[in-house]
Amino acid sequence: MTSALSRLWKIEKEKDTFSVNQYFMRSAIKKVIKKFIALYNSIFGSGEYVKFIVISRSRTGSTLLINLLNSHPNICAEGEVFKFMNGDSQNKRWSEFFSKKNKTSKAVGFKLFYYHPIDSNDNSVWDEIVKNTDVKIIHLVRNQMLETYVSKLIAEKTNNWSQRGGKAKSLAEKSVNVDIKECIKEFEQIASWENDTRSMFGNHPFFELSYEELIGKREMMMNEVSNFLDVKKFNFKSKLKKQNPENLSKLILNFKELETALTNTQYEYLLKEE
Repeated sequence: MTSALSRLWKIEKEKDTFSVNQYFMRSAIKKVIKKFIALYNSIFGSGEYVKFIVISRSRTGSTLLINLLNSHPNICAEGEVFKFMNGDSQNKRWSEFFSKKNKTSKAVGFKLFYYHPIDSNDNSVWDEIVKNTDVKIIHLVRNQMLETYVSKLIAEKTNNWSQRGGKAKSLAEKSVNVDIKECIKEFEQIASWENDTRSMFGNHPFFELSYEELIGKREMMMNEVSNFLDVKKFNFKSKLKKQNPENLSKLILNFKELETALTNTQYEYLLKEE
């Protein structure tokens, strides 16, 4: 039984690229597997594990972080569990998620964006996190907010939200125009979300990690994450690749206009390219 469960769990955590039909088939299989795993764990599993939440927004490397965490044999990390509720009870989904898990899982969590859930004004999940001060918070930010904004525009344009393999999009396919007013509005919103998160979870075990650190100091930062989650150090791995390695001046069609607008403002530093 244990070996069979392990094989199912390996299938569950695969992250390959599928066609649309394969995607829906895989989704159906995943639901069956999850039900089987939940039933098995309700009998043989354990509720003794560290609970954590990765709080962030899109285009900050959150998929990469979840992917890296899932490569650890003692970490169970899910994606956007509370993105769409479809009328479900948030309290029920919370209880179901943090139910008994495989005994090998020493840390269990998911990622939550500042604006989740998208299809409901119910903020029960946020109240639940605030109430449970033993839940550990990993706050993932991206210091280069202009890159965050441009990455979002490109993902919306190409409908390509992560890169695991295959042919990358060309520069012509990815290049975008930036609405300067909307861009500055986005900067202000990001800063507000980040500050609110730091304030809201001041009573929780709190670890802040930047996208830049995750990319540039991955081994060191993931070791710190291991310590934070009370799991053994591990050689975290991921097949994900950076989607937009080009300079902003190449990705933004109206870069000169943007440069003029941001120069001599608090956001001028975002124009700097390495």
